[in-house]
Amino acid sequence: SGALSDDTAAAIATSAYEGERSDNVVVARDDTYYDALSGAGLAGALKAPILLTGTDGLSDSCRGAIKALGGKHAVILGGTAAVSDQVKSDLEDMGVTVDRVAGDDVYGTSMACTSYLEEHGGSTKYAIACNPTSFVDAVSISGWAYANQVPVMLQTWGDTAVDRGYDDAAAKV
Repeated sequence: SGALSDDTAAAIATSAYEGERSDNVVVARDDTYYDALSGAGLAGALKAPILLTGTDGLSDSCRGAIKALGGKHAVILGGTAAVSDQVKSDLEDMGVTVDRVAGDDVYGTSMACTSYLEEHGGSTKYAIACNPTSFVDAVSISGWAYANQVPVMLQTWGDTAVDRGYDDAAAKV
């Protein structure tokens, strides 16, 4: 546990990987859950922990966990409004290479996570569809998504991809 969500995520990651290294880490914003949940399967495909940070700069606990784990590569989830370019610069200053996985909104980032997961060895044979306005089901399944390296896709309900929050290009992923 920790005083803040960043601290708790760092404690979980360093405990889960105790005595081991993790070349990859996944970094998501600490003030909302959307991107971190969308990244659960992606993190599994990379065999990486999900760490949390503030929007405007890399949190001390996230930085400490990356150092403790020997992280060499970070995947930032979300656009610059979610995780600023300052966080990217902070990671690069640590010698960490960075990819950003983002869409125009949480739905687009969810789809981008699915594509990145597939490009990095995850499976899209199955996908988990979750309503973004009620995160409890997504939290319940996120561990399974990690273990099985499958995407967690945020969507609303409707007849078309656009009704569900996706544009036509994203719906074809």
